[in-house]
Amino acid sequence: MITRYLGDCNKSYDFKPLVQWPSTLPFFCWDDELLCGFDTKIKNELQIVINLKSSETQMADVLAFIYPQLTLPELARLYTKLKVIKEIKDWGHFFSLYKIRFCENLISTLDILVQTPISFQLWVSQKQIQARELSPLKCISNFVDIEPFLNKFLELNLTRSQGIQVLELLIELIEMKISKEVLHSLMNGSPNSIHVKLMEMRYPLATEKQNNVQNKLDNIFKVTGVEALSRRYGDKSGVEVKFFSETNKDFQQRLNSLNKWYETNKDQDWI
Repeated sequence: MITRYLGDCNKSYDFKPLVQWPSTLPFFCWDDELLCGFDTKIKNELQIVINLKSSETQMADVLAFIYPQLTLPELARLYTKLKVIKEIKDWGHFFSLYKIRFCENLISTLDILVQTPISFQLWVSQKQIQARELSPLKCISNFVDIEPFLNKFLELNLTRSQGIQVLELLIELIEMKISKEVLHSLMNGSPNSIHVKLMEMRYPLATEKQNNVQNKLDNIFKVTGVEALSRRYGDKSGVEVKFFSETNKDFQQRLNSLNKWYETNKDQDWI
């Protein structure tokens, strides 16, 4: 077993892993580059570090052994650090160890992701966002335009679904040349209200139509215990019907009431 002293190791590969390396575990290095424990303050420069570099071992396999689970931002930061040294010859093999297909789309996404604010990267890590869900970032012509808004994702505690939708809407509005002042005003409030405001700005005609449908429903939908809401999902709009039942009998009564209302109003233009 080849070893080095901690004081002789560099930290050039520090990709800011989210989980701190346990002090009770041994430290590992690749030649003179530390592979873990980057955030550990050196108290003993003579502490032994195990050198895992050998002609029989690939660096990709060593990293996957040390870090069996990494989020997309962590992989992006690690890839950015290591691609310049050309130590890893087969990136396809490396990413396959994390069940990710290495391709041009992934490379471009990783290159953009490392440019985003660290708070946004932390949100992406927390919500386990995938590369394909960040593809809208590649549409930004001037990355500085969106940076202030990406800082808000963690602060607002956007859910995974909300964040993906808000990101897409924001980028579309930025590319439509909506002013930063307007966008800042839209990004205030609860996550749900932010999504609604962005949708209204992005799809004003569809929003107007949806509001008209809701007004009609409010006037004619009179079914006890049943709620009808105008909804839009992506490019589709329609009516969402909601009710709560505690028993089979209660459930059947709701269905009967709903069916009776429909038979009475099916010829009206309400949807």
